[in-house]
Amino acid sequence: MQKLPKALIEELDGLMKQLRHGNAEERGAAMSRLTAYEQSEKISLPLLIEMADETNPSLSMYAITALGRNGRPDAVRKLAAKAAALREANPMLLETVVDALGDTRSKEAVPALLDLLGIGNNWTSRLFGRLTRKNEEQQAKQERLRQQMMLPVARALEKIGDPRAVEATAFMLDHPEALVRCHAIRAAINAGFTRSLDRIKQIAETDGNATVRELAQIALSKLGAEPPDLKN
Repeated sequence: MQKLPKALIEELDGLMKQLRHGNAEERGAAMSRLTAYEQSEKISLPLLIEMADETNPSLSMYAITALGRNGRPDAVRKLAAKAAALREANPMLLETVVDALGDTRSKEAVPALLDLLGIGNNWTSRLFGRLTRKNEEQQAKQERLRQQMMLPVARALEKIGDPRAVEATAFMLDHPEALVRCHAIRAAINAGFTRSLDRIKQIAETDGNATVRELAQIALSKLGAEPPDLKN
């Protein structure tokens, strides 16, 4: 890898610690500094791609988040490759990659995200219960990954707002976690996706979480549907 000056490595390490542990003002200052480096191309895209595989965790985490902010095709491809390579790694590290894929706002990131949920290249469900030839331990591991990634993938798909991805993950509207349902509804709004309007109307009327119900009502309004009459 292109050798970075020691002073720059130390500064990047400090900025990443500031992002993780600083207060809101300190995090904002750190992000501004990092963004300035990227915009000036003092840290170029090819260098970020190399840095994503660094053994120094601060450098690799910085590079992964920077690739998300970059959003160019090469950055998306690198992040997709990282997601595939980290399927059995620390879930927190994989979640960082998933967040970065969402930050790209690129539809090219969608296949890598759906793959983590067991949805194949044709974007149809291949849920793990169908994988009869795999042993139970492998199936259980894949199902754990699917559940661990549900919320971060929902967040990422909300940012991307791709109609086909929203259709492929319509099951998220029935997820037991309210946050997942919220992100699924927002993804439909951002994608202008209307095929789930009947289900969203039911959610607006009956969901057990008030925030989810309110968001579903907003979705109906934004997507051009008649909001339910909630008067008793």
